[in-house]
Parts: sequence; structure tokens; C-alpha cells
Amino acid sequence: MSNEAAYERELGTKSVGSLIIKYSIAAVLGQSMQICQVVTDGFFVGNGLNAAGLATIAIVIPLLTFALALGCLVGVGATSIAAIHLGRKDVEAARKVYGQSVWYGLFLSVTIAILGHLFAEPIVRLFGATDDLVANCVSYARMFFIFLPFCVMGGIFYFFIRLDEKPFIGTLALTIPVVYAEIIEYFCIFQYDLGVASSAMAFGITVGSWSLIGLYFLMSKKTIFKVKLSDLKFDFKLIANVNKTGMASFLVQVAISFIAIMLNNLLARHGTGMDTAAFGILNAYLMYIFTLFVTLGWTLGMQPVVSFNLGAGKFARVRQALTKTIVYNTIFMAVVTVLVFIFSDFIIGFFAGDDLALIAASKSHIYVFLSLFAFGSASFIVSGYYQAIELNGRAVFHALTRNVIFIVPVSLIMLKLFGVAGVWASMPVCEVLAFIVAMLFVFHEVRRLKSMEQAL
Repeated sequence: MSNEAAYERELGTKSVGSLIIKYSIAAVLGQSMQICQVVTDGFFVGNGLNAAGLATIAIVIPLLTFALALGCLVGVGATSIAAIHLGRKDVEAARKVYGQSVWYGLFLSVTIAILGHLFAEPIVRLFGATDDLVANCVSYARMFFIFLPFCVMGGIFYFFIRLDEKPFIGTLALTIPVVYAEIIEYFCIFQYDLGVASSAMAFGITVGSWSLIGLYFLMSKKTIFKVKLSDLKFDFKLIANVNKTGMASFLVQVAISFIAIMLNNLLARHGTGMDTAAFGILNAYLMYIFTLFVTLGWTLGMQPVVSFNLGAGKFARVRQALTKTIVYNTIFMAVVTVLVFIFSDFIIGFFAGDDLALIAASKSHIYVFLSLFAFGSASFIVSGYYQAIELNGRAVFHALTRNVIFIVPVSLIMLKLFGVAGVWASMPVCEVLAFIVAMLFVFHEVRRLKSMEQAL
């Protein structure tokens, strides 16, 4: 493909609103299939393994977000850099970024998988596993680390297939594995009594199968990401730049893990086992699903549009991409939240089965815990935006506001004032604070982009 042809790609020519919708909906549809896996997993665990199984998932959920974090570190970092090169009509440089990201992602994920398998027990104890849950958590963790390299590579390929303007190939790759993964999990839990490790296996099969997208890049004659031998030599400067650019997306996911670890420990220390199990439903399943919609849906829909048009010097389109994504995401997540509240009895019962105590505990917290996510999620969008334009310090800052900078003091203060109820209520307070900070930065960024437009 010629450089001129690359420059005339749809990312720089079609309506910004339609591009955001196309790329975001493709991502949301793909994530919806993973969400189906998460929901089905919750049903199998809640009904087959009961409250102990849900409490185990509440403890180990940081592992799932960590797998996504590694994929984002390399995949989002590399595609943000590659997209800017494409906007500048430098196809060779963009292709080299792809080649480096593949080898780096493989090395990184295999190394972490080996270490994670060896130190599984200390890891889950750090996450908040109590003595009665350690065995289940270790079983889950060791199964998870077997699949980790496939999950990370799948994430990298998924990000690049979207940059290659084939977002619905990515959606297809995310869809098919869900079916057979859940069939396998059903038999493992209900027929063969393999316990909570079955949940880790289902996640690994679902997300790990994304790595099959790599076959497209190997076999297709249409892709611009055809690796050459010269791309296989490590370029440590480029890898460092990938890490730097991808760090914000990595920290978004790590921060989600952090909040799970922190609140798990607070609830285990000051609440009851039922609080931990309820947290498993509300955070490990519902909040996890909400976050997927934003971080791997709307944010991913925005980033290639922003990066490409920044490289092309089309600053008006960059500004439109930022503002439209925030509006679309806020409306979408508000609607999702309302629907969850309307059907809360069915949703909680779906996960909790016939455990009336768990249903009551979950129902008492759902309206507070999830109430303002639509607004707080703006911090994810703004972080993704700054990452797409390589303002990495600001990207990291917004990645940490909601889930680290605010949650630590707010949860501790509210615990002291209101007890365990304050821990649950700390989340909407953090959502409001994160939204205010994000909007202040957005207003500044819009003015900056308008000045750059006028200077052309």
C-alpha cells in the first residue's frame, strides 16, 4: 500500500461522529461478547459454587484486569504511535512499531506468567484472600497464568486490527470463543466438579483466542502490517516509547485492580463474608462490565481517530473526537446504569441463585455503588485521549484520579465516619471528583486545539 493511499484512509476523511460510532460500536459489540462470558461465568460460579465461589472471584478479579492491562500497555501504546506515523504518511515506521510490539509482548507476558505461577499464593494473599479462600484463589491463579501470554498477545493483535481499519474482524474474533468457552466451563463446574479454576480456564480460552487474529496479519495480502525481517531486531528505544505511551492505559487497568484489592481488604477486615461475596457481584462482574464498555469500547473507538488526525494536523477533527466521545459515552453509560437498576432484582438473583442473604446484601448496595459511574468514567476517556496524543503525564494522572488518588483518602475517611456503609458509598464520591477534574482538563484542551486550528 502506498504512502498516499495510507494518508487517504477513512480515519482522516469520514465524519468524526460516524467514525467514533463505527469504531466504538465495533469495540462495544466485541466486548459485549466478553461480557456474555463474564455474565455466564457469574451464573455458573454463583449457582454452582455459591457464595464461596463469588467471594473467590471478588479476590482474584485483579488478575483479569491485569491481563487486560498488559495488553493495553503494549497494544494501545504501539497503536497510538503507529497511528501517528500513518497520519504522517510513514507506513514503514508504523509497520516497524507493529513488529516490535509483537516480540516485546510475547517476551513480557511469558516472563510474568512464569513468575505468577511460582508465587501464586503470596499474590492472592496480597489481594485479600483469607485462609478459607486461599486454596480456591491459588487454583484460579495458576490456571489463569497458563493462559496469560495468549491473552496479552490477543489484546495486541486486537488493537492493531482496528488500526488496520478492520474493526469487525476483531469483533468476530471476540465473539466465537465465548460459545465454546462457556460450554467447557459448564461441564467443568457442573459435570466434573473442577471448581473455581474452571472460571479461569473460561476467561483464558475466551480472551486467549483473540491471539488468532495474528493469523490475519500473517496471511492477508491487504494489511499494511506485514512484518519484515528487519523488524524482528529489538529496538529498545522504540519499546521504551511504547511503554511510555501505553502506561496510562496500563495504569487504568492496574488502578481498577488496586481499588478491588483495597476495598476487598477493607470489607474483609471491617465487614462480613457476605460483604465480600456481594462485592464479587457488584465489582467483579457489574463494575467490570461497565469498565469494559468505556475502556475497551468508547476509548478504543476514539483513540485511532485522535492519533491519526493529530499526525495529519487536522486539529478540528481531534477536538470533535474528544468532545463527541465524552457525550456519547456519558449517555450510553447512564442508560446502561438505569437499565441495571430497573432489572436489579433479576440481575442479582441471576448471580446469587437462591442465596437470600447474598441477594439482600447485594441489593442494599447496588444503587449507591454504581450510581454515578457514567460521570466518573469521563476520566477514562480523558486519559485515553491524552495517551492518543502522547501527553503521557496527563494521561497517567487521569488514569489514577478515580481509582487511586481519590479512592484512598475518601474510602478511609468514609469508613471512619460511616463504617462499612461508608466504604460502599466512597465510590460515587470519587466519581464526582474525577468528573470535575476531567472536565476542567477538557475545557483547557478544547481551547488549546482551537488555538492550533487558528494558527494553521
